[in-house]
Amino acid sequence: AAATARTPPVTVAVVQGGLADYARLREAHGSFEATRRILNRYFALSGEAAEGAQLLVWPETVYPTTFGRPKSEDGATFDRALARFVSSVGMPLVFGGYDAAEDGVEYNAAIVLEPAGAGGSVTFDAYRKTWLFPLTERVPALLDRPAVRAWLPWLGTWQRGDGPLVLSVRPKNGAPIRIVPLVCYDAVVPAHTRAAALDGGELIVTLSNDAWFRRGPGTWLHLAASVFRTIETHRPQVRATTTGISAVIDASGELRRTAGPGERAVLVEPVVPLALPPTVSMRLGDWVSPALSLAALLALAAGGHQRSGSTQNAPSLKPAGATSKTRLKRARYSFRSGGDPAAAARIGPLLCRRQSRCPVKEAADGAASASASSSSLAASEPAGYAGSRSR
Repeated sequence: AAATARTPPVTVAVVQGGLADYARLREAHGSFEATRRILNRYFALSGEAAEGAQLLVWPETVYPTTFGRPKSEDGATFDRALARFVSSVGMPLVFGGYDAAEDGVEYNAAIVLEPAGAGGSVTFDAYRKTWLFPLTERVPALLDRPAVRAWLPWLGTWQRGDGPLVLSVRPKNGAPIRIVPLVCYDAVVPAHTRAAALDGGELIVTLSNDAWFRRGPGTWLHLAASVFRTIETHRPQVRATTTGISAVIDASGELRRTAGPGERAVLVEPVVPLALPPTVSMRLGDWVSPALSLAALLALAAGGHQRSGSTQNAPSLKPAGATSKTRLKRARYSFRSGGDPAAAARIGPLLCRRQSRCPVKEAADGAASASASSSSLAASEPAGYAGSRSR
C-alpha cells in the first residue's frame, strides 16, 4: 500500500489494430503499401487515445521492417514518419519491429521511442526478444542448411537477444518508470520476467502477434500465461496484440480491460507501476510449483489427515533464474528537412492531422462492450530526421 501511495498511476493506451495477415497484405499490395496501411491503421487508432494517455503500446512486429537501419529510402521514410508521430503526440511509444545490428543480424524487438524535447528529436532503445519460437523465428545451427531452407522457405532468420532487460521510460507529464518488455514467447518463461522484476522492473509491457492462433483456445492460453507472470511478480501488465487478446492486468492478476479476438480497439486505462519487495515466487524460483504439486499429492496420499512431526527447515531465499540488466537510451534522432521528395510523396495519408474520430473501445470488468471501425488520416509529408546510434 505504501508503494502504491508513492507511485502515481500512468494512463496507458493499448492499441489492437485487428490486422491479421501481413504476408497476404504484402503479396496483394507490395511491401511499401502494406507497411503504409498498417501504420495508417495504428496512427489513426492512436490519435484520439493520445489526448488522454501518457504511454502508447502497439503489438509485436506491427512495424514489419527494421527501425533505425532502413534497408531502402522507403524504409527511411517510414522511420521518419514514426519518429514524427511520437514527437507530435508528445509521449513514448513501445512497439514491435525489427532491430538490426551493425553486422546485419536482425532481431525481433520491442522498440521504445520517446520525445526528447524541443527540436522534434526522439530517443530510441530496444529490447531484443530472448525466447524465440522454434523454426519460424530461429533455426538450430544443426538444421540451418541451404537445402533445408529451400525445402522450408518459411524458416526464420532472427537471432536470440541477450536476456531480460529493464528500460527506463518517462510517460507524458510523468516521472520515469522502469518497464519489463516481453515479446510473445518471453511471457511463457517465468524465470525471464522474474529476473527483470528482481532488477527493479515496475510494469510488464508485453507485445505479441497471436494472429496465427486465429480464434482458437491458443489466444486465451497465451493470455493466461501472461497473467501468471503478473501474479508471480506482483507487477501490473499491459499486453498489446495484433488481433487479440489485448489486456490491462492489475498487480493481483485481475483483467481490468480486454480486447477480444478479431476486434479493432484501444484500451485506455490507468495502471500503477509497482516495485514491491520480492514475492515468494521471485525468491524461490521455478521449483515452487513442482514443490506445491508434490505437497498436494502427498496430502492426497495421506488421505487428508494431518501429518505430525517436526517441521523442516525452510530453504534459503535466493533469487532464481536468469540475470537482467538495465540500459540507458541508445540513440537520438532529430528532425531536419530532406530525404527523397519522391519517396516522401508516396507515403500518402500517414499522420499529420486527424480527419475523423477514431474508435476507442469501452469496456468494464474485462468485458468488451463496443468497438467501431476507423478511418484513414489525411496527411502532409513527414519531416525527415538524421542522427547517429551507439551500441
